[in-house]
Order: sequence, then C-alpha cells, then structure tokens
Amino acid sequence: MNFLTREQAEKQLGLDKYAKQQIDEQLAILKAEREHFSKEIATIYELLKEKGSLEFSVKQKLENLDKMLSGKIAEMRETQIKPDFSHFNKLYEEKTEENIKRLNSRLKVPNLAIYLYIILPFFVAVPALMLWDAMKS
Repeated sequence: MNFLTREQAEKQLGLDKYAKQQIDEQLAILKAEREHFSKEIATIYELLKEKGSLEFSVKQKLENLDKMLSGKIAEMRETQIKPDFSHFNKLYEEKTEENIKRLNSRLKVPNLAIYLYIILPFFVAVPALMLWDAMKS
C-alpha cells in the first residue's frame, strides 16, 4: 500500500500556495460567521429567559397598534366623500349635443316648418272658439 502525504495530495490536486491561502481565508470567514451566529443565539436565549417582560412589551406594542388602527378607522368613517361627476356631466353634454346634431341632420323638413305645422291647429282653433263664443252670446 502506497499512502500519499498531504503535500503529495495537494500537488496532485493542483493546490498551490495561492489556493491554500484562499482556502484558509474561507475557513477564517466561516469561523467568524459561526462565532457571530453563536452570539446571536446566545442573545435570543437571553431574551427567551426574560420571557415575561418580553411578552408584556409585545402585548403593549400590540395594544398601541390596535389603538392607532382604531383611530385611523374612525377617522376614515368620519371623512365625507364627495364624488366628482364633472367628467360624467361633460360626457353627457357632449353625447347630447351629438344626438341633437344627428337628429337635426336626419330631418328632411327644416325645423321652422315643423314648428309651423305644430302651431297651425292652434291658429285655427283659437279664432274658431272665439267665433263660437261670440255667436253663442
């Protein structure tokens, strides 16, 4: 059996001095991160030990949040909303004008003639009623 030494294995894998330095740097970074997480876990553990005061502060924050949200909801309920229908009014006016123009363009007889035909029976009926009234009395 032929065993390889560490140096021989590194040479076969092509690990030179620069590669070793990079590996060592990565190991150092991993160790630093492990220590950082260990400190974070310790901090969380301490907070869990003080659970009673932690629960109180969370409850107090939730109550404050509830009061704030209730105030906002009440404020929104009291706010009067006045809709702006000016766009609809403008659209209605435009459509009405278009419809009137369309109707006027479809009429074969001028408008004045239509009005005269409508008023003509009144011009005949009024004098006839006046004559009938005069003859009656």
